[in-house]
Amino acid sequence: MLDQSIKSLLVCPPQRIARFFFTLTMKENTNTVLLGNHLVLVPYAAKHVPKYHEWMSDADLRDLTASEPLSLEEEYEMQKTWQKDEDKLTFIILSRHPKDGLPILDGHTPGIHISPEDPRVSSLQMVGDVNLFFKGDRLAVAHETTANEDDEFEVEIEIMIAEKRFRRKGFALESLLLLLTYAAGQWSPFVPPDLEGFDSIPSHLPLRPYLNYIREAQSSRSLIKIVTPSRLVSRISDSNEPSIRLFEKLGFRVVKQVEVFHEVEMRWCEAPRSS
Repeated sequence: MLDQSIKSLLVCPPQRIARFFFTLTMKENTNTVLLGNHLVLVPYAAKHVPKYHEWMSDADLRDLTASEPLSLEEEYEMQKTWQKDEDKLTFIILSRHPKDGLPILDGHTPGIHISPEDPRVSSLQMVGDVNLFFKGDRLAVAHETTANEDDEFEVEIEIMIAEKRFRRKGFALESLLLLLTYAAGQWSPFVPPDLEGFDSIPSHLPLRPYLNYIREAQSSRSLIKIVTPSRLVSRISDSNEPSIRLFEKLGFRVVKQVEVFHEVEMRWCEAPRSS
């Protein structure tokens, strides 16, 4: 017998049918693990909520992320909402260590699949989170036959390194590069000037195989069309100079000062980037 929800589609207009099947394939990252040189990105799950709640009990972090205080129960409900929301894509950042047993990619690694429930992943320390928020009619943009840079659809990107001892150690930059490669299907528009010579800078050479693997084997087809560099935006507290400099390295520049919210709006552009 046909599922009742599918049977009802037989008498529905095409637009509803398209949206139904589009929703069925949503949450592209449900079972996705993105490996990096120093970190791993995994979907935000219920098991992460206690630590996340601990982070959000810090008033300074709430100010930096423009977040409201929630009870632990409310935090669990929020996680469930985010898990189902087709307009949000959230990864938790985990720190790797030399003996974690996870693959070390060297450019010749065969196809691999690691589950978010893999014990090697579950044992890693939570460091922060990185998110994409889709604002506008995602379905309409996904079905455009040609790019329309005048549409109002945008993709807002946010990152938080909550654990203080992991700040200013390259975790934010690597997390953003992994996420952008996964969502946009490319990393070259976002590579900072000091990374462009990947092959000649030994300290950054190990990152390239991870970005290439994500681009070639894991990038989401349903995201690539809508997550174009020109649609990316980040809104940052105007007093958060480290984050502003971070996004400048990725090719973003300040395009608007929003004084009422004490924040700046940054968008990706092809202008020269800071080093």
